[in-house]
Amino acid sequence: MHVLARSRRHFPPPTRQWSSYARSSVFTEFLSQWKIVLAATSEEIYYQEVAKLKAIAPKEAYCYVERTRLVWKEMLVRFLVDKHLQFGYTVTSTIEGCYSSIKAFLRRSTYDLKDIYDRLLLFWAAQQSPIADSEAQDQLKPRHNTNHLMLINLIKHIHNYALQKLVPEIWKVPEHTTSYSCTIRVAYGLPCCHEVFKFLRAKSQLSKADIHRHWWFNRSQNLDANIRINIIDPRVIPTRGRPRGVLGGLSMETESSTRRHPSQFEHTIQEERREAFRVRGHDQGQNQVLPGQLKRKR
Repeated sequence: MHVLARSRRHFPPPTRQWSSYARSSVFTEFLSQWKIVLAATSEEIYYQEVAKLKAIAPKEAYCYVERTRLVWKEMLVRFLVDKHLQFGYTVTSTIEGCYSSIKAFLRRSTYDLKDIYDRLLLFWAAQQSPIADSEAQDQLKPRHNTNHLMLINLIKHIHNYALQKLVPEIWKVPEHTTSYSCTIRVAYGLPCCHEVFKFLRAKSQLSKADIHRHWWFNRSQNLDANIRINIIDPRVIPTRGRPRGVLGGLSMETESSTRRHPSQFEHTIQEERREAFRVRGHDQGQNQVLPGQLKRKR
């Protein structure tokens, strides 16, 4: 989305289409090719797609992408990201979305640390409840496409997301195991099609031990229950004089809304819409006759 916001000025402006707008075909092709570059599954494919991107993009747009994005390809391109155990989490941490949820439980600014801890206990319980419901649904109603002989021992023990990842690996089992270019074992902790082939040849089934513990429904937690942390209230530092803002009618209240601010790409989309409507309105205005120019018919 940052590429969308920064490279838009190097392409033709959008045009209005009825009540909506459309980007230029060159800009749309550039964004589509950029997505293909990020989804490259091998180094050879990556360099081929980068060459195509360079051929269709304006020089300024490609220089920006090369200077600010491709230098960090280890964190963006799929075949490099899949070399690390990430369980499919390739975006910003989901903890950012918990801000409004946590704030719903912390409604006052005068709580001490004990009050905050008590309300966080309620928040954690409220968060865990829908997770438990989702796990119960996965165990009670497994998906139809997971009813495979290789997955019998995994159903009701492994999360449905992991089972759905294993189904394509079963269907693309090769006839030989000479090439090992799969990344699902490293990235997701799940057996690839070559490992599944070995189980089929041995006439055995996948077991819970072949799956990373991250995907288990019941994971033992090795926590030391004897550890106790004493929660201490923060030290109050006395101040001299009145707090800033109490005189002159100035308000000390700050914004407390839980709604997030728009991202840069959302601002860009709004600017594209305004630009498209402004250009169309300007073209129509040149052909219009002002009311003062009309002649009265007799």
